Amino acid sequence: MGTMGCHTKQMRLRGVLGMGRLRVRRCHRRRAEWCREFNTAIAENMTAATAPADTT
Repeated sequence: MGTMGCHTKQMRLRGVLGMGRLRVRRCHRRRAEWCREFNTAIAENMTAATAPADTT
């Protein structure tokens, strides 16, 4: 599992973005802190995907 760490993270990110809350629920049960950071990343990703242009 050492070398597959990065791959698992990417796959998980795609899975969460695709499945949505289903995985988030599991995440909340396991690690609330990790889930918070993950949710923030997803929110940013979703916002970036929804916004075609940069609003910075």
